[in-house]
Amino acid sequence: MSLMVIEGRRHMKTPRMLRQVEAYWEGLRPFGDLPSRDQINPRGLENALDYAFILDKPASGECVFRLGGERLGDILGIAIDRVPMVAMFLHTTQPALREALNAVFSDPAIMRAELSSEDSVMRPTFDANLLLLPVKNAANEVTQALGVLHFDGPLGRSPRQFTRFSHNLTRLILTDKTPVFAKEPEPIGMAEAPAEFAYESGRPVSSGRPQLKIIKGGLK
Repeated sequence: MSLMVIEGRRHMKTPRMLRQVEAYWEGLRPFGDLPSRDQINPRGLENALDYAFILDKPASGECVFRLGGERLGDILGIAIDRVPMVAMFLHTTQPALREALNAVFSDPAIMRAELSSEDSVMRPTFDANLLLLPVKNAANEVTQALGVLHFDGPLGRSPRQFTRFSHNLTRLILTDKTPVFAKEPEPIGMAEAPAEFAYESGRPVSSGRPQLKIIKGGLK
């Protein structure tokens, strides 16, 4: 399947946890398509469960968190199930986030983002990395995404909001065509199979150990 960066920064920091989640998602994909939500097993995300989540895109309204890891609740100070994702972002960054989320589901596309939250009273600066990977629902529609939001260090007093949203999108070229593998080359034009060499009086037969006989003037 072809991948093509179509928007945003080409080179972004990718923590190991995000790479592991993306590799797990990639391993679930059938050729030319997306994995389904039912294929995702928490055991495959064991090292990232505290930071992982499922994002739902309803027919109308904001994208909301589903099944979010425990560490994600520390950002807002509440359980994030059914909370709109934009709640984690300052109002000035929300339009860019909404546009990127729309591309994740409509193109579909992978989204990678670098996030920051500025310091304030009892709130130190902290950075985070976000990864969103589209998946299909039971109706074969792209209305959900597997995500991971990873951060280190103290958050300070909650709630926190991200004040910087720097991202890129990688569009997924989906196809339902079965891969075609190269066939053995066929004979060219009038080429014929090579004929076996035929001895005029039959194939020579040797018996016993070969011997050399020395004669005058050379070997016989």
